[in-house]
Amino acid sequence: MKINQKIIDETIHCENNFECLENENYACFLMKIDNCICESILFINCTKTTCYYKMNFGNSIICNCPTRKEIYNKYKK
Repeated sequence: MKINQKIIDETIHCENNFECLENENYACFLMKIDNCICESILFINCTKTTCYYKMNFGNSIICNCPTRKEIYNKYKK
């Protein structure tokens, strides 16, 4: 996948060293998107216990990862 370098540079707290971009089996590293609002609020189904970009929002979880948002907006994955 091709992601703008500016977006990657904004993702300064990636704990997986951008495996989602480097590994051909990237799907296992991506959190499943349950819903997206205005291309910027990603509601996720997250099984990973810790991530800097994961935020609880009521009974839901939001992903604030700039790279993950770009992957979703560009590739709908």
